[in-house]
Amino acid sequence: MAETATALAQGVFEAWLAAHPTTPALYLHTSRLRVKGADICPFEESHSHAAQQWLHLPAECRLLNAAQSLVLIDDELSTGNTFRALASALRPQLPALRTTHWLSLTDFSPPAAARDVQRHSLLRGRWHYEATAAVPPVASMQESPITIADSGFGRLGIRQAVRLDSAAWAETDDIGAGARVLVLGTGEFIHPPAVFARELAARSGADVYLQSSSRSPALPWGALPHKRSFADPYDAGVPYYLYNLATPDAYDHIFICHEHPANAALRETAATLDARLLHLRAKRDKT
Repeated sequence: MAETATALAQGVFEAWLAAHPTTPALYLHTSRLRVKGADICPFEESHSHAAQQWLHLPAECRLLNAAQSLVLIDDELSTGNTFRALASALRPQLPALRTTHWLSLTDFSPPAAARDVQRHSLLRGRWHYEATAAVPPVASMQESPITIADSGFGRLGIRQAVRLDSAAWAETDDIGAGARVLVLGTGEFIHPPAVFARELAARSGADVYLQSSSRSPALPWGALPHKRSFADPYDAGVPYYLYNLATPDAYDHIFICHEHPANAALRETAATLDARLLHLRAKRDKT
């Protein structure tokens, strides 16, 4: 689920692949952005600060049509409404489906939300609140209707672990052991930067930290004492936020990873953080 759980879900998928290397599997993640020319399976995340999401259907649907298990992954569940909407939208594409799983870090959805579903979470509970004041309605966020090219990392489906093109390492020759490095993803483009960060740490011996900008507007408080805002790296007119980076001087090197050619917003962000832009590309098998 975009945005936060794209990396969580793809990490789970790759761990499952490693444990079941001979079983065919397909990973798809939802997106706040439309992929040019791709068919979609629309649904709505009704409680979200950015309600419209897209699930793009792979051009080759054989594996999707043969799937017997559906695993829906998000960082948290509050009502279960989004998963129910997504499962309902997907059902016509899954004629062989037998079992459905909900996987999340925290699950606060009521038991009745998931009949005939296997639920897995690290923490399960219930919450309740009573409003003490009337909250004025907030207008929905208006986005520019843009489309993007597929970058090969999961919006149109992927059947193997992410592999990065070797060009990613051309900018890392000066990273030495013990250097403090911050790798930043951009919005829902999180898992490939995580793969880059992991491999950079293994190659260089540097202390590598991973973070991502986000469309999610959070109130600075408690565990989030600092907040920055940046222009949209996808040119859709949506502000992006970065939390708990009070000063870039805390790191020797900062990489901002992006999946498409850098726009003016990314270049401005890089200048603000004294960071390097790194265009990550998926490694393509030769045919």
